[in-house]
Amino acid sequence: MRGYRDGVLIGTTADSGNGAGAMADAFRVGEYSGGLNADARIAHVTCYNTALSLARINNLRWSKPPDNDLNIVLYWPLNENGGTVAQDHAGTNNSGTLTSGVTWLSDHPPTTYK
Repeated sequence: MRGYRDGVLIGTTADSGNGAGAMADAFRVGEYSGGLNADARIAHVTCYNTALSLARINNLRWSKPPDNDLNIVLYWPLNENGGTVAQDHAGTNNSGTLTSGVTWLSDHPPTTYK
């Protein structure tokens, strides 16, 4: 699995499972190794079951993923504005649990994309 932030590779890990569901215990967003929480604003999270080219990542990073993309494993727009669940909008039932004092911001990035 490769992780990108704003189109830049920030880390890799071996994936012996089959997609995000198989990595549920290891898949974390906004956390550094060792359990340290990142001081970050995260607009949305999208995971695919296939490698994407850097050009495609850069093309998608500020866009809502296409509704008909069968390679999407999960899509969290993070627009709940409260609570502790990141609802999956990919139709794959991969909702996430928010922990470690998540703060919802009123100036959250827009949910209307290009």
